[in-house]
Amino acid sequence: MLADQTIASSEAPGDVARRAAAFNLFRRREAPDLFCAVPEDRAVPPFIAGETWEFGGRIAADSHDQPGFDGSVASRAARFNGFYLFQGWNHCK
Repeated sequence: MLADQTIASSEAPGDVARRAAAFNLFRRREAPDLFCAVPEDRAVPPFIAGETWEFGGRIAADSHDQPGFDGSVASRAARFNGFYLFQGWNHCK
């Protein structure tokens, strides 16, 4: 059964040190629950430019303040993509 299986972390012990400490959050204006988290030490992706997205603040990688944000997943995604897109839950109906 899937529920009984334990999923091992794919991160090596050294990967923990590579996790971003904090992310800049950008919110899509037309879809306020769509966020793009960019590590503070990374360049903002080009698709964020313009009036489609707005700065939504800063969030620590270990924070639980933004429903839908997972710092561990964000760090892994940012390593490969430079950013992490996620759906927040503050405005969902």
